[in-house]
Amino acid sequence: MKLKFFPSLFLMVALSGCAFQSAKFLTKTEYRGTEKLKSVFVIVVSDKNTKDCMRYYQTFLVDSLKSYNINAEGAFYCCRDKNSDVNAIINSLLPTNKNFQNILTIVITKTIVGRGASSTRELQLDLFGVGGSERLWDGKLSTTFDWFISDENYIAVANKVTKTTLKELKEKGML
Repeated sequence: MKLKFFPSLFLMVALSGCAFQSAKFLTKTEYRGTEKLKSVFVIVVSDKNTKDCMRYYQTFLVDSLKSYNINAEGAFYCCRDKNSDVNAIINSLLPTNKNFQNILTIVITKTIVGRGASSTRELQLDLFGVGGSERLWDGKLSTTFDWFISDENYIAVANKVTKTTLKELKEKGML
């Protein structure tokens, strides 16, 4: 009798170590720019529970943009809470030099707690043109995964979110 349950138990234990990951855009606008991105400063604002994963995301996104021959740099802020003034945080992270044509801000705006370590975060992405300070594109990205597993999981999730972001930027004609 005990042996009949062993394969099921083994499967449950094996699957419990897997990190569920999904990332998709819930909303997005058309790109209102006239040309592909040439230089962008990426600002990521994280909460305390996602700081490691979001720091990887910011690094991976900047590195990926550079692979498209885009002049890219970034800044990272932790730890935002419900009382934080996000506009003040973003303003404090803006680059001091004016060599960037665009600013991309990425802010965690909503947390939905799931079962165990699984939860969903909604990220608001806004691309601004520096010259006119106009919003050229925005989107809301939802990502669900296990946040508290390991550094390897944070890296995997950051890669997934980076790929989803790049796919959207390509589809909109920014890359």
